[in-house]
Amino acid sequence: MNDKETRILEEPQTLLNLGSAYTKAREEYLSELARDCERSDGSGVQEARRDVHQNELRKPSVQQNPLLMHRSNSLPD
Repeated sequence: MNDKETRILEEPQTLLNLGSAYTKAREEYLSELARDCERSDGSGVQEARRDVHQNELRKPSVQQNPLLMHRSNSLPD
Protein backbone atom coordinates (compact mmCIF):
# COMPACT_ATOMS: atom_id res chain seq x y z
CA MET A 1 0.00 0.00 0.00
CA ASN A 2 1.43 3.37 -0.94
CA ASP A 3 1.36 6.59 1.06
CA LYS A 4 -1.66 8.01 -0.79
CA GLU A 5 -3.72 4.87 -0.17
CA THR A 6 -2.79 4.93 3.50
CA ARG A 7 -3.89 8.56 3.82
CA ILE A 8 -7.17 7.80 2.05
CA LEU A 9 -7.87 4.96 4.47
CA GLU A 10 -7.06 7.19 7.47
CA GLU A 11 -9.38 10.03 6.38
CA PRO A 12 -12.63 8.48 7.69
CA GLN A 13 -11.10 8.10 11.17
CA THR A 14 -9.86 11.68 11.04
CA LEU A 15 -13.35 12.87 10.13
CA LEU A 16 -14.86 10.86 12.98
CA ASN A 17 -12.35 12.38 15.40
CA LEU A 18 -13.13 15.88 14.18
CA GLY A 19 -16.86 15.20 14.48
CA SER A 20 -16.37 14.05 18.06
CA ALA A 21 -14.30 17.14 18.86
CA TYR A 22 -17.02 19.34 17.36
CA THR A 23 -19.75 17.59 19.35
CA LYS A 24 -17.79 17.97 22.58
CA ALA A 25 -17.09 21.67 21.92
CA ARG A 26 -20.75 22.29 21.10
CA GLU A 27 -21.87 20.57 24.31
CA GLU A 28 -19.39 22.66 26.32
CA TYR A 29 -20.65 25.82 24.64
CA LEU A 30 -24.30 25.01 25.34
CA SER A 31 -23.44 24.09 28.91
CA GLU A 32 -21.69 27.44 29.38
CA LEU A 33 -24.72 29.25 27.99
CA ALA A 34 -26.96 27.40 30.44
CA ARG A 35 -24.65 28.31 33.34
CA ASP A 36 -24.69 31.94 32.17
CA CYS A 37 -28.48 31.96 32.43
CA GLU A 38 -28.25 30.75 36.03
CA ARG A 39 -25.76 33.41 37.15
CA SER A 40 -27.11 36.59 38.67
CA ASP A 41 -24.13 38.93 38.38
CA GLY A 42 -25.54 40.98 35.50
CA SER A 43 -25.60 40.64 31.75
CA GLY A 44 -22.44 42.73 31.20
CA VAL A 45 -20.36 40.36 33.30
CA GLN A 46 -21.98 37.36 31.66
CA GLU A 47 -21.25 38.74 28.22
CA ALA A 48 -17.59 39.36 29.07
CA ARG A 49 -17.25 35.86 30.54
CA ARG A 50 -18.93 34.34 27.48
CA ASP A 51 -16.61 36.25 25.12
CA VAL A 52 -13.52 34.99 26.95
CA HIS A 53 -14.83 31.42 26.91
CA GLN A 54 -15.78 31.54 23.22
CA ASN A 55 -12.36 32.92 22.32
CA GLU A 56 -10.75 30.03 24.20
CA LEU A 57 -12.92 27.57 22.25
CA ARG A 58 -11.92 29.22 18.96
CA LYS A 59 -8.17 28.84 19.54
CA PRO A 60 -6.91 26.08 17.28
CA SER A 61 -5.48 23.17 19.17
CA VAL A 62 -3.37 20.43 17.65
CA GLN A 63 -4.87 18.00 20.17
CA GLN A 64 -8.41 18.93 19.10
CA ASN A 65 -7.69 19.06 15.38
CA PRO A 66 -5.25 16.48 14.02
CA LEU A 67 -5.32 18.20 10.62
CA LEU A 68 -3.40 21.12 12.15
CA MET A 69 -0.52 18.74 12.86
CA HIS A 70 -0.05 17.74 9.24
CA ARG A 71 -0.95 20.46 6.78
CA SER A 72 0.12 18.07 4.01
CA ASN A 73 -2.91 15.86 4.72
CA SER A 74 -4.83 17.38 1.83
CA LEU A 75 -4.91 15.05 -1.10
CA PRO A 76 -4.13 16.28 -4.59
CA ASP A 77 -7.04 16.60 -7.02
